[in-house]
Amino acid sequence: MRVLGDQLHTQRASGRPLSVGVTLFGLIVSGGMLTSCLSGAKAASYADQYWSNYNTANYQTPGNGDDCIDFVSQALVAGGAQWTNFPGDPADNHSWWAITSGDTTDQTTEAQQIYINSPYWAQPVYGWDTYSWVQVQTFIGHGLYTNNSQGNPWMTEEGSYSYQNWPNPEAPSTPPNMVQGDVYAYNWSGEARSGASHASIQVAGSPGSPVPDPNSGDSNYSGDLVDAHTDNRYHVYWSLRPVNPNNWQSTTIFFFHINGGD
Repeated sequence: MRVLGDQLHTQRASGRPLSVGVTLFGLIVSGGMLTSCLSGAKAASYADQYWSNYNTANYQTPGNGDDCIDFVSQALVAGGAQWTNFPGDPADNHSWWAITSGDTTDQTTEAQQIYINSPYWAQPVYGWDTYSWVQVQTFIGHGLYTNNSQGNPWMTEEGSYSYQNWPNPEAPSTPPNMVQGDVYAYNWSGEARSGASHASIQVAGSPGSPVPDPNSGDSNYSGDLVDAHTDNRYHVYWSLRPVNPNNWQSTTIFFFHINGGD
């Protein structure tokens, strides 16, 4: 804590932006770019640990009650992803961070004070989270258009699969670049990416190594598996077809690879 406090006090005195070079929760807050050095295995391990419960020790449940992309964001941080643009405008696509107001650790308390003292403070709409932390569309925009330390977007769209065009109960394999730690977004009623309102994170499977879905009891559902919140899912076939009996025929799935992930 003292290292964090000393860094912040030095930055305040110098007039330098507080978001540059600050160590927070073991992360280097990069002030505008998320460095993609993701361990997909660690992200998947976190998702497996918390798939059925909320990590209340470190995070506060989003104010809107839905936490699918919040869960994905937490897993990415566990895998090594870094906060972006803290304590910048939470509605800005360049900002991606979350602070719990329920945790009383010194680091959390100081982080709260930094945010409260920033020009962007207002009564939080989504807890203490940026929009990109808890909104699927803002998360996608952040990942596709925010640069990492190499100057490239830290997320790449790998394509999509629409059950409307290919109404097979069993979908084909995912794109070859999809690995542990990558993200799936779902539009339940159309083919537009702008309609995606749900997300999950890949936890098992890799190119050429399909894994059977343990939930379906159907050997046809063998491929990449995901975890998700709202609703809580563990090692489900990536399209969510086995747990989506009513809307699967109108669902489109979008694939996002985390650049720099393993």
